[in-house]
Amino acid sequence: MDSAQIIDKIIKNDFHSFLIESKQGGSEIIDKIKLETKLAIGDCFEVIDRNITIKDIRNLEKWAQIYPSGVGKLAILDYEKLSLTASHAFLKLLEEPPEYLKIILICSDRKQVLATIQSRCQLYSIDNFNQINLINFGEFGDWEKTINLSLKEQFDLTLKLSKRDDLVSIVDNWIISANNKVGEEKYIWLAKLLEVKKRLVSANINKRILLDNLFLSLN
Repeated sequence: MDSAQIIDKIIKNDFHSFLIESKQGGSEIIDKIKLETKLAIGDCFEVIDRNITIKDIRNLEKWAQIYPSGVGKLAILDYEKLSLTASHAFLKLLEEPPEYLKIILICSDRKQVLATIQSRCQLYSIDNFNQINLINFGEFGDWEKTINLSLKEQFDLTLKLSKRDDLVSIVDNWIISANNKVGEEKYIWLAKLLEVKKRLVSANINKRILLDNLFLSLN
């Protein structure tokens, strides 16, 4: 995936929050993504070159609640400049973003990002060849493989998944994978997966029961 493709995804898809990992040599791509998304969306709140305090996050929240004059609003933050208290304060905005807000977080190592923040973002990584890759979570990221497991295998999988902090991101990847399929079943999958994601991020819920019910409804 190149920068134009990810810019298109950020602008057009239903996800609000994106975490882009750039370990080395990706600064030009990051700059291009920032510039072109700002041009497309318009109203931008950006803090990249200094430490980000809880006051900055409060200002961001106030700014985000003001309805945009254009197509939307865009927030761009360097995650590594966030203080710990600012990170926790920022989580609330990630959990309940206004429908018109897009958020881009930049980091050099996603392992240093709070799991609760990762779980609410679509994750991308820029490799050494300046390609942008969606992080797919290995055995857990392939929806077509998952849906074709036996019910017993699916229940075994839900036990593993229910213990993971990044379950929302895994469901995000299932949504992307399902959306790339063709046929009427695609729309059934998407409706159920979107409902699962909504319930995961909006309330304390028994993750295993939620996933078990998902697979029972599809068998």
